[in-house]
Amino acid sequence: MNTLKLLIGTCCLMTILCSCDKVADASEQGSAHDQEIVFKEEVEQALLKWTPKKIRNGKAKKLKASFFTEQDLTDPRLGVEGGNCEDQSYPFFNVQKGEGNANVLGKFKTEITFCAKPPAEGDLTVDYKGGQGTFYTEAGHELHIEIPTGVVKLISPPSEFQAAFQDRFIITGGTGPYKSASGVGMTDSFVKFKPEGGDRTQHTWYAFVILD
Repeated sequence: MNTLKLLIGTCCLMTILCSCDKVADASEQGSAHDQEIVFKEEVEQALLKWTPKKIRNGKAKKLKASFFTEQDLTDPRLGVEGGNCEDQSYPFFNVQKGEGNANVLGKFKTEITFCAKPPAEGDLTVDYKGGQGTFYTEAGHELHIEIPTGVVKLISPPSEFQAAFQDRFIITGGTGPYKSASGVGMTDSFVKFKPEGGDRTQHTWYAFVILD
């Protein structure tokens, strides 16, 4: 039971997609301010290392998304052997839903799902894979992301948060102006476990995105 509780709590934290409770300020709300977006130095260096040559050559926009997600405890897909987790060593299906704000996208809602491996007793990390996320804009468009693999790390008390993850994600298209979108990003997410079950995650995600 303790192992399952730990898994449920730590898994909630991931989906990417998440965010700060405050709404992003005006510098993060429109394409006119894209050049003002500043990434953490270590994040930008990692992204430049991962990105295709055309992104490194200045062909991409900087995207910064601030949002929150919460584990949806009412979703029938949630749990062990739920959803579409094909790898039996990652049987726990997690469903996260939330909302936030980003330059390029504006205000959005999101659903993120992924499959997690049950931790062994005493483990301080939880592995997950198969992350799939959609950001739904107020204009009715979608931006799609994938997180192939990742690791949730537990944080020792005392701390405001109980877990965190910083993993790479891939932008895989969408609808409308994002139909041909591509790019690479990094999650920067911190999780609080709720006493009644589930979790709430604050996310700040960074990416280089190409909108063809």
